[in-house]
Amino acid sequence: MSKLSQLFPPSPSITETSLPSLSGQVFLITGATSGIGLELSRLLYAANATVYLGARSETKISVCMDALRAAYPSSQGKLGPFICDISDLSSIPSAVKKFLETEPRLDGLVHNAGIMNPPDDKTKSRQGYETQMATHALGPFLLTRLLQGVLLNTARLSGTVCESGGGEGEGGAGPRVVWVASMISVGAPKGGMVWDDTAEKPKVWEAGMDNYMQSKVASVFLAHEFATRVGREAVLSVVSFHPSNRI
Repeated sequence: MSKLSQLFPPSPSITETSLPSLSGQVFLITGATSGIGLELSRLLYAANATVYLGARSETKISVCMDALRAAYPSSQGKLGPFICDISDLSSIPSAVKKFLETEPRLDGLVHNAGIMNPPDDKTKSRQGYETQMATHALGPFLLTRLLQGVLLNTARLSGTVCESGGGEGEGGAGPRVVWVASMISVGAPKGGMVWDDTAEKPKVWEAGMDNYMQSKVASVFLAHEFATRVGREAVLSVVSFHPSNRI
């Protein structure tokens, strides 16, 4: 695929009209109160799915859920909050605990929450990591690990666990984990990621965009690693994608 088509892709051949009913399926989307996250929540809820909207603000989540219910009064799906600051590693376990107390399955986890060039007073996460790396890679990594059990359990419920390994289950597609990345072939630091041996963490660059692109490279690496490791246990699709600049 050319760089131009990545930036401005053609009209999709698969649209919301292609979706079957998703009744009984459960999805968790971070950064769900605006942009891609909100639009995806809309598509899934309209198709009767159970959708958990992830964001830091309970008020914003409530406003979005009210709007979705009003827009799709005939939906047989459900909406729920997932209140969490994905850049703050300490806030993730409690949010996951509440989710698991309610839901025995998870069919889709979408790492959509993002930040670009944060202001000077917000360049570090609560744990002291570069904020974009914390938001795009470290937080999603922890969230995926904490939800890995329910994802694999959902694969078992779907009949897609690999008894002998190798990533080939039976019974159709299993759960899916999606990482919203970027067009990392443009603008990423040389080598994709640069490690700071002294600090024992990714190098923090002076230019904010370098940090942004490096964090998106990290999300692609993590998606690949989860696909390689967890794919041995079940048909669990783990992918990353560039959302393009198309409006």
